[in-house]
Amino acid sequence: MKKCWDTIKHDVYKLCQDFFDCAVDLTPINTSFITLVPKVSSLEQVNDYRPIYLLNSIIKIITKILADRLQLVILELIHLNQRHTTEEDIEHLFFSCPFATNCWLRLNIAWNLDLDLHQRVSQARNNFQHGFFMEVFLIGPWELWKVRNAVIFDNAQPMVHLWSVKFREQLLLHLFRFNNVIKDSVVSWLSSL
Repeated sequence: MKKCWDTIKHDVYKLCQDFFDCAVDLTPINTSFITLVPKVSSLEQVNDYRPIYLLNSIIKIITKILADRLQLVILELIHLNQRHTTEEDIEHLFFSCPFATNCWLRLNIAWNLDLDLHQRVSQARNNFQHGFFMEVFLIGPWELWKVRNAVIFDNAQPMVHLWSVKFREQLLLHLFRFNNVIKDSVVSWLSSL
């Protein structure tokens, strides 16, 4: 190809430009061929041949150009949540990531991340001062989990307001489990948020 570049370069440039302008169908040239090259002089078995794949050089050139162009914008194309370096564990997902922290603060719950999980929950329960902390504590992470799944599987954007609405709906579904005193307390607490 190097020897005849002066002869074919204008055709190669035009084909590449047509490809990026979506003006050409590469299907007819997007093929490869396998040929067998002898390894030894006396050919008796299939193992005496080496398979060589012959690919269309133009396809290789276009692929290289695409890869080079993609390299310039790849970080803009990948959502921040898909390229994080923080390990996605329970600690991060439910307590320390900024989204989770903002969700909990919406409920006026701040977690002391210096404590182990049991101490952290115990301290938050004491600070909560309502008889339905465990329901809040269980529904909160459940809704965080659902938001995280929506980000991963549905390409949704995590929104604290949406999490808050879903949390509220889920807690209201649990009202039937409470006696009237706690039920009134839950409704009052939710209206104060």
